[in-house]
Amino acid sequence: VVDIPPEDVLRKGRLNPGMMLLVDFEKHTVVDDEALKQQYSLARPYGEWLKRQKIELSDIVNSVQESERVAPAISGVVAAS
Repeated sequence: VVDIPPEDVLRKGRLNPGMMLLVDFEKHTVVDDEALKQQYSLARPYGEWLKRQKIELSDIVNSVQESERVAPAISGVVAAS
């Protein structure tokens, strides 16, 4: 525990799972979770990358002609005839 005078406390709270906090000692600022995520989410075109790389399960299924589709074998299960 570090004792800090109340007048030096900017805000109180806790970091929950998935939250971030940046203390910039050079600029003497504290950057909160929302501002950090906003900054980094705009730094690269992540949304566009995801749109281009995402594969839908229906696209995989539809890439095989229905007549060529085979049900997967499941160990210990006998297929119905």
